[in-house]
Amino acid sequence: FVMIGRLSSFKRYEFAIKIISALRNQGHNIKLLIFGNGQGSYANQIQEIAKKNKYIKVFNSHTKVRMENEILKHKWGIHAAINEHYGLAPIELQRLGCVTFVHKSGGPLEVI
Repeated sequence: FVMIGRLSSFKRYEFAIKIISALRNQGHNIKLLIFGNGQGSYANQIQEIAKKNKYIKVFNSHTKVRMENEILKHKWGIHAAINEHYGLAPIELQRLGCVTFVHKSGGPLEVI
């Protein structure tokens, strides 16, 4: 799975991590790649969670081209924000070939 966007609590990265962890607990050997930058306690929290779990990797210094080339190697995208009025991240994931899971609210649902 791949997630992209700024590391802010609005994006609910911790919720996506719970989903991936639950799937892993059911026997699915999956990983979560996060491409995003952020500052403050929430971004630090996500970085710490990733350090403690080998199946989560956070990339915060990739160029757009390098990020896109990496995403092209993956099949699944996830976007956990609620009531986001638009949402470019899920569109970007879909454009790069990912089947993208979104919350059933807001603009991302309409686009996907």
